[in-house]
Amino acid sequence: MKRPALVVVLVLGALFVLTCGGVAACLGFLTHWQEEAVLSDAASIGMASKEIADLAVPSDLEPVTGMRMEIPFTDRPLVYYAMYEGTDPLRYLMLFAIRKDAISDKSALRDEIERMLRTATGTTPDLAIDREWTDPVDVHGVPVDFRFRHSTNTAHTVEVTDATGMFDGAFGPATVVYVTMGPFDDAGFRAMFK
Repeated sequence: MKRPALVVVLVLGALFVLTCGGVAACLGFLTHWQEEAVLSDAASIGMASKEIADLAVPSDLEPVTGMRMEIPFTDRPLVYYAMYEGTDPLRYLMLFAIRKDAISDKSALRDEIERMLRTATGTTPDLAIDREWTDPVDVHGVPVDFRFRHSTNTAHTVEVTDATGMFDGAFGPATVVYVTMGPFDDAGFRAMFK
């Protein structure tokens, strides 16, 4: 093999190794970054919840998971997430916030969350939305428009109500999603935001 061809092969081989090694390192970093962000203990989930919004979470809702994702190579949080679950009736409370300087279009974020909720409801067998409405909810004295949906199965033996609202929290745009099966406790729902 001629010397110039050998140099080209060695350079291309080195670039290939560096590129594959760089891709593997990036994937490893992203996996580690995501794993470090997940919260599983009640105290950490509660702290994430407080960073998102100061809500009076009902005592019968248990923290099940959360997230505090940081900006890479810093200790500054980028995203907070907290999820609570109740069993009787089956209920979920999800709280989510993105750092205020990281989001430019809150309406696009709200539309994406609404789309995800519609997709989730659409994948539930035999459930169809029978009513949708918007109603203001006082969040610490400030009215915020929440979107409500009521869904039932064809036999009307299962009913699900979800409420979604977005408002300015201390950390950034805070999104609250509340889902319950069975009758909707409107007064209990609104009491969380006092």
